[in-house]
Amino acid sequence: MPLSENRFLGIVEAMITFTLSATGQKFLAATPDIAAESAKAMAPMQRRVMELVFSKIKEYDEQQKNKSGLVLPNRTFPVK
Repeated sequence: MPLSENRFLGIVEAMITFTLSATGQKFLAATPDIAAESAKAMAPMQRRVMELVFSKIKEYDEQQKNKSGLVLPNRTFPVK
């Protein structure tokens, strides 16, 4: 058995043991709710980051247009 397989075998076995335990089953049952709650909590931050990224892209486009004098394609971003 390669060293990497040997190293992780114990971890995988522990994960299986946990998953089959009562606590593991409760965790698995709660996982969809935890994921949904996390996504809802992260949505405002993700929106701010995307708005920043899009504004930087538009800023870059304007800079390139001013340097080259070429009209670049009109990019539209659906984030509001």
